[in-house]
Amino acid sequence: MNRRTLLVALAMLTPVLAPASSQAQDQSVKRTVLQQAEISGIAGHESVLYRADVAPGGAAPKHTHPGDEMVYVAEGSIVIEPVGKEPIPLKAGESIRIPMGTVHSAHNPDSSARTVLIVFLVTEAGKPLASAAE
Repeated sequence: MNRRTLLVALAMLTPVLAPASSQAQDQSVKRTVLQQAEISGIAGHESVLYRADVAPGGAAPKHTHPGDEMVYVAEGSIVIEPVGKEPIPLKAGESIRIPMGTVHSAHNPDSSARTVLIVFLVTEAGKPLASAAE
C-alpha cells in the first residue's frame, strides 16, 4: 500500500474514529479526497483537494484545519461560524479562505437539500483533514 492510498484510507476512517459524542454530527459531513500530492520545493508539505458533502441540515462541530482552507460552494449553501465572529453565509458559486488553526463550525441551513463543497488545503504532510476543537 503506497502512502497516498494509506492517507486516503485514514481520511475515510476519520468519522469512525471520532469520539462517541460527536459521531452523529460528523457523519452528516462526508469528506472524499480527490487529489493529494507533495508540494514541489516545500519539503514535508502537501496539497489536498477534497469534496465535502454535507447532508440536509447537517453540521460539522467546532474544528480546525492544519493549513489554510480554501472553500468553494459547488452546490447548495453553508454557514461558516468562526468562534468569536459573525456567521458567514455562503451560497453556490461563492468561496472563502479560512486561515490555518481558525476554530469554526459549519452547517447546512437547508433541511431538504445537500451542500457540496470543494476544499483545497496546503498542509504539513500526514496531518488529518480536520481536528475537533473546544
